[in-house]
Parts: sequence; structure tokens; C-alpha cells
Amino acid sequence: MNNPKRQHWVPRLYLRSFATPDTVGADDPDVWLFHKDKGDPFRTSISNVAVELFLYSSRTANGERDFDVENRLRDLEGVIAPLWRRFAQEFVDLEDSVVRKGVGLFLATLFHRNPQRIDDHSSLIETLKSSDSKPGEPAGPSEGGTASELSKKAREELKDGFVHTLLKESGPTAEQLIQKRWAVVVADEPVFCNL
Repeated sequence: MNNPKRQHWVPRLYLRSFATPDTVGADDPDVWLFHKDKGDPFRTSISNVAVELFLYSSRTANGERDFDVENRLRDLEGVIAPLWRRFAQEFVDLEDSVVRKGVGLFLATLFHRNPQRIDDHSSLIETLKSSDSKPGEPAGPSEGGTASELSKKAREELKDGFVHTLLKESGPTAEQLIQKRWAVVVADEPVFCNL
């Protein structure tokens, strides 16, 4: 199997549940997107949604891409697919421990695989740096390259850390989710595709 360059942080398996009525069942269905802050809704195929080049494939010491995390995410999606389709389209017993564990792990992984986690870590580091510097001193290093070079290198390092920890963090988060009370809200008619 080819290793994909375009890697989704919201899996197409999940996005298919929001396909427009005229594209349900298509290989690459369309969905409606709504920007959280501004702009008009627009329609696009799920292959264009929540995707980034090599998001989970950091470089190894010899400069090659490591696709292990991307492959493990793909394997998880393959295992969870039948359960997720049932969960999205039918009534399932939320007291069933298999259902709770499967859906809990899938949702926890969705949270941790989002690149927003990289930005969260970056913000935390910047906050710590600024609280560590003395008044009048610049926060962070001033040697070793331009600010944009340092920023790009720091982002790559944060991304590598994100890639190597996201699966480890998903398990404990899933365990916490499994312990919570769950509810599912349903509608008699499709809600998101009637634009």
C-alpha cells in the first residue's frame, strides 16, 4: 500500500457521515463546510477537508519520512469502521463495553491527532518563555538563525513531538471518556445538509 502524502486529521470515515444527500455512497462525497468565525458556507469533497501534507510522517535522522503513525491511524480506522458506521446510522447500546471502548478510543484519537494540539503546545512554550525572561530582554534565543527560521524549526520539533505522543495520549483520554455519561442527539430529518 502506498504511503499517503495528504494525511487527514479528521478521517474520511468520519466525514462520510456528513455527505450531501446527492453524494452519499460516492467514493469521494461532498460535505458542507462552515468557517467558525467568518465567510459563507461552501461545499467540497471530503478529500479536501482537514488535510495536511505529511502531518503524521515526520522525518527520521536520515531524512526519510516515517509513516508508522499514519499507518497505525489507518489501521485504527479500519478496525473502527464497522462500529462507527453503526454508531452514525443506527441506534447502538451505549452501555455495551465494546461500543464504549471503540467509540471512546476513536474520539480520543480524533482529539489528539488534530494539529491544533501543536499550536496549543507552542502557545504554552511561548507563555513559559515570556514568563522566564527579564523585563527588556527578548523572549527566547537570539542566535542560530532568523526568527522565521527558528520558528519553522521549532514548529517542526513540536510537530515531531506531537506525532510521537498522539497515540500514547489517546489511550488515557479514551479511558476518561469511557467513564463519562454519554448521550446521542438524533433528528428525524438531516440537519447539516439542507442548505
